[in-house]
Amino acid sequence: MYLEERIEQVEKQNETTARAVAELTIDVRAIRRDQNEGFKQVNARLDRLETDVSGLKQDVSDLKQDVSTLKQDVSDLKQDMSTLKQDVSDLKQDMSTIKQTLQFVLAYLQEKLP
Repeated sequence: MYLEERIEQVEKQNETTARAVAELTIDVRAIRRDQNEGFKQVNARLDRLETDVSGLKQDVSDLKQDVSTLKQDVSDLKQDMSTLKQDVSDLKQDMSTIKQTLQFVLAYLQEKLP
């Protein structure tokens, strides 16, 4: 009788162990499936981020080119302003010379005309 009870206990333990192993196998498969899905999601996000970074690098490159062009434009404008200032200075000098000449002509005409 003891052996029969013991055999029955062992069979129940075997059944319980078999169910636990089956559940564990299912849990491990679920964990692997979830891990694979998680890895796929992470890889997809990394791919999107790499694309975004590549786009940002291109934007930075374009902006650097724009800044370089703007710096050149500012330099050109400064040169143009310098030239314009010199031209204005020359015009002022010319106007002064013309004014002096007109004063001499006027003085001469006043002297010669009664």
